[in-house]
Amino acid sequence: KQKNTQLIISTKNQVDVFSRYFLPSYYSGKKEKLVDFLSSGDAKFTAPKEGILQSVILEKLSYDSESQKYTVSYILSVKREDKSSSIRLTFDVKSSDSSKYGFVVETEPRESDYLNTKN
Repeated sequence: KQKNTQLIISTKNQVDVFSRYFLPSYYSGKKEKLVDFLSSGDAKFTAPKEGILQSVILEKLSYDSESQKYTVSYILSVKREDKSSSIRLTFDVKSSDSSKYGFVVETEPRESDYLNTKN
């Protein structure tokens, strides 16, 4: 457990920086901009979204030692047409020596509403 904690502490910022590079490409609407960020697994089928990122806040970062994956969750403000919305985007990242940035996105990013709409 302590080893995992040390690993998360030492790589958290690297995973965050990688993810922040990935996000504008993901919201570019251009599949070719995603190539350097994706694994050859399920994520290679990732379809980019359209939108303009207005803010990016890291909400959560966790590490699973069995799968050796980081799960990251960001709260984004995304402008689409003339409307901005708050979105929680969650995806898995894995270390990859062969990738351009040292990490790859392993899962399809999942969007959900950030704001609690039950109020």
